[in-house]
Amino acid sequence: LGELPNFVPLRARGLVAPSYEDYYVILSLMAFGGFLLYRLQYNIFPWLGQHFGLKKMKAAKFSDSLLQTIIFGALLIYEVWVLMTSEWFPTLDFFPEEHPYPITQHMRWVYLLQIAWYSYGLALLVFSPAARKKDLLAFIVHHVVTLTVVGSSYAMGNARIGIVVFACHDPADVFLQLAKILRYFGRKEACDAVFILFALCWVCTRITIFPYVTYVVISGCGREIIKGTMVPSTFLQTSCLCVLIVLHVYWSYLIFRMAYRFIVVKEVE
Repeated sequence: LGELPNFVPLRARGLVAPSYEDYYVILSLMAFGGFLLYRLQYNIFPWLGQHFGLKKMKAAKFSDSLLQTIIFGALLIYEVWVLMTSEWFPTLDFFPEEHPYPITQHMRWVYLLQIAWYSYGLALLVFSPAARKKDLLAFIVHHVVTLTVVGSSYAMGNARIGIVVFACHDPADVFLQLAKILRYFGRKEACDAVFILFALCWVCTRITIFPYVTYVVISGCGREIIKGTMVPSTFLQTSCLCVLIVLHVYWSYLIFRMAYRFIVVKEVE
């Protein structure tokens, strides 16, 4: 990945920058937060679903969707607020002249919370049979690649890239999980309406905005190469962004197939 940037001068000036202590914070979030999330997902939320009349299997699925709706929704609100209050976001200035550059305390917490959340999700996919999905391999690759791009961007001083990646990923997930919840409760019309919003959001964020962000990052890499300031980890980050685009195209095929069933057969699974 190249030599780690020297963040000591930034911290000496009282500015926020990545540090080795962040690893302990992530581990703590995974340990204590993971325990809380596990209790919610496998004890409290299933009971809540059964309390509202769902059978055991549907209650388990409801629990998974409810947890993801809450987490993705909360993180999305936080991420949008961080981006809207950032001076660099309107121009997508991922590679400022100062490198490494300072980050805000809120950017730091977005990273730590998201890394802990994706690590929890990856651990469930690998070790918990109950959490495994039909396209398990694609989900594992997605989580590993996402953790790689955001972890390396944070450690190598390119934290602005990961914030935008998160903000492009989370909106569609909120609508998808909400549509699932409505379907479990038999609210077909509301489910179909939210599914349409999900499909539109997916096309907007992951098929349109995310590839454009990737293009901006790659273009910035080209300028860094010309100036001789490129670090090897940036190649890794851009490669991971391209892998995510491929996964998005694959999932887009599945979404359009569901949309076809919705339009022609009037049924969405």
